[in-house]
Amino acid sequence: MDAVIRNIGVFFKLSALAQGGLITGFLMLFLMAGTPRHRVKDITNQWPILLPAIVALSMYALVRIEARYVAPCVLLFWIGLLSSVRLKDTPDSQRLVACITLAMLLPMLGTIGALAAEKGYAALRYAIQKDSPAHRQWEVAAFLHRLGVQPGDKVASIGRTFDANWAHLAQVRIVAEIPRRDEHDFWAANEAIRSQALSTFGKTGAKLIVADRVPSYASTFGWERIGTTGYYVYVLPAPSDGLGVLGGGTP
Repeated sequence: MDAVIRNIGVFFKLSALAQGGLITGFLMLFLMAGTPRHRVKDITNQWPILLPAIVALSMYALVRIEARYVAPCVLLFWIGLLSSVRLKDTPDSQRLVACITLAMLLPMLGTIGALAAEKGYAALRYAIQKDSPAHRQWEVAAFLHRLGVQPGDKVASIGRTFDANWAHLAQVRIVAEIPRRDEHDFWAANEAIRSQALSTFGKTGAKLIVADRVPSYASTFGWERIGTTGYYVYVLPAPSDGLGVLGGGTP
């Protein structure tokens, strides 16, 4: 239930300005389209369009809602709703529909324009400062190469691995991980527990561990920062050197 409530909140936050315009425009047209009974009937007649969209959105609400996942469903939903409006074919109705359509489009165009400007500014800033996320991923991969990591080698990860493009660039395999939701437990643990975790990583055959961030309260003894990326590397000792001793990595 907590996941459903959280995902519903995320859904309403997705382009709230654009959807607010759509809701307002639809309500104005809906209230002017015949009697209440006919209006409801017109909506139910669009069930071949509305039902798939509602079912898909309900399924995503049980798991996770992201704009890239639900965008087609949201579009289908609004097509179904707006196509259910039936107005008399008169010049006044045509002018009304044109005005309301324009009013609904303006917030969407504003949202698209704002996003385009934001992305354009970010791309320009990254190009000047050479500090884009893509550049950081490349820098991590280059650092691993300098450490002697070869394509096909096994590594471990702490943090986000879903978009760990450095692993693809270095052509390595992530065989073990501590995901984002559990990384605090690792960094906040005492030395004995962290040594045990490092030992477990070593038993997987991983040569090293890559962390995409290290909290300020955590000790970085044995870890080496990768340039200015915020990533850290811990080189795991060979099995014969005694796996998992904290501080056994690169000083």
